Amino acid sequence: MKKNYLVRAFLSILLLTMFTISSFAQGDCNDLTSPIETQIGLSAEPSGFFVRSGTQLGRIFRDAIPSACPSKVYPGIFNAATSYNYTAIRFYNSDVASTCITINFDPNSGGTPCTTNGHAIIYQGAGGVSTTPYDPLNQGANFLGDVGSSATQSFSATVAPGWFEVVFTNTSAVANCSIQFSFAPNGGVISCDIPSGGGPVNVCGTGNPQPIPVTGTGGFPC
Repeated sequence: MKKNYLVRAFLSILLLTMFTISSFAQGDCNDLTSPIETQIGLSAEPSGFFVRSGTQLGRIFRDAIPSACPSKVYPGIFNAATSYNYTAIRFYNSDVASTCITINFDPNSGGTPCTTNGHAIIYQGAGGVSTTPYDPLNQGANFLGDVGSSATQSFSATVAPGWFEVVFTNTSAVANCSIQFSFAPNGGVISCDIPSGGGPVNVCGTGNPQPIPVTGTGGFPC
């Protein structure tokens, strides 16, 4: 009896630890410089973020050139008749002007790492108005930049004030594999949603990541 109790207790602790690690690894909207984990093709992760996912035909050609601000020429489609999963995660730039964002991409981390079966791209519609700028049926539309290779490295692009999406796709086969990414603290105010009151950076202070202060200079609501 004592042995069975110890086994059950050990399994309970193990499951609790695994759950805690999994939940923590998904990311935090209040700290976008910490790793954010998602599984390509699933909308449930990361929790607390605006996520959409699905299956698409074809994927962006990996030209081994990580984009640099302001943008990069669209590298074209590859395997246009082959199915791949995608996940699009929405973010908001509340700066008063366009800002250069840097994303640290890591396909070799997470619960089931994608390794070479993962890719990362940034999309934004004109004026940052669209909340869903990525169109899996037209992957060249609203393209700003991509990581270039399925490797652990950084890439950047300039986003206007407003909404943009960071998109992750498979590259070799349909799979719900894991990647991690984070934003480098580069002076832009990037969040998971519009800050309350929509206060711009010039009155709310600079900084990436969140949180933006509740009240900026002059009492302006952030």
